[in-house]
Amino acid sequence: MKKTIIITVIICIAFACKKSSNTTGGGAIVQNTGTSSGFGAGGTSSINGVLYAQHFSVPSYSVSQYNGGATFSKTAKPLSSLYAVMGIPIGGEQAGILKLDSTVLKYNTTNANGNINTYTDSTNTSVYSSVNWNVGGNANFTAFTATVSRGYPAIANSTYLPATFSKSQPLTINFGATNYTNTDSIVVMITDNTSSTGFIYKYMAGTSSSVTFTAAQLSGLSTTSSNSQIIVYAKNYSSLTNGGKNYVFVMENDLIQFVTITP
Repeated sequence: MKKTIIITVIICIAFACKKSSNTTGGGAIVQNTGTSSGFGAGGTSSINGVLYAQHFSVPSYSVSQYNGGATFSKTAKPLSSLYAVMGIPIGGEQAGILKLDSTVLKYNTTNANGNINTYTDSTNTSVYSSVNWNVGGNANFTAFTATVSRGYPAIANSTYLPATFSKSQPLTINFGATNYTNTDSIVVMITDNTSSTGFIYKYMAGTSSSVTFTAAQLSGLSTTSSNSQIIVYAKNYSSLTNGGKNYVFVMENDLIQFVTITP
C-alpha cells in the first residue's frame, strides 16, 4: 500500500543572543537558544514574520526532500497567531517577492493544505544548502536579505526509531546523548493519520537523549491505520529585527519512520 508522507512544521522559540550572521538592509541575525516550552517561551509575543527552511528524510524509503516557506504580518503578533501549534499557517500578508536561495516561493491566498496568505515552495525539487533569504519588501515591509549560516540540525544516527510498538505499553524513544547537534529543540510526534486528533507530541530541549510516552498517552491512537508515523523534528532558531519588525528563522531537520501500532 502506498504510504503518504505528511510533514507538519512545529515551531517553539526562546530568545537568548549568541552570535550573528550576514544581512543587508537590517541588523544582524542573532542565533537563539531553543526551549521545550513551545509558544509560551519568552520573546514570541511580537513577531512579524516566520521564515523556515526544512529538510526531511524517510530512511526506510530512501526519501530526502527540502521544503521552505514563510508567513508575515505587518502588525506584530504572538507567534501562535502566525502559526498553529502543529505548524499550519493561520494567515498573513504579502512582503513582496520572496526567495529562498534561488527559489522564488509562491504566495498562496488559499490552497488545499490550509496555507492561507503564506509563502511556500511548490516545486518540491529545490535543495536549500546555504539558506539565503531575500525579502523583496513593499509598503508594509522593508526589503532585506539574510544568510542563516548556522546550518541545519545534524543527526548522527537516523535508524533509531522503532518499526512497531504496542500502545498498551509505555514507549521510550532513545535518541542518544550526542545524536543531535546544532539543535535548539526537538519535537516528537506520533500520528496515525486517521483524523485531526489522531496524534500526540512532546517538546524537548535539543540536548535531550530520550522521550517516553505513557500507555495512557498512546491509548487514543488507532491500530488499524496503514499510514502511522513517528516524526522527530530537530530545530534551531535565529532572529532579526529589520525596519522595526521582528523576524524568526527556523532551520529544521526531520526524521520520519512509518510504524505499526499494535493493541
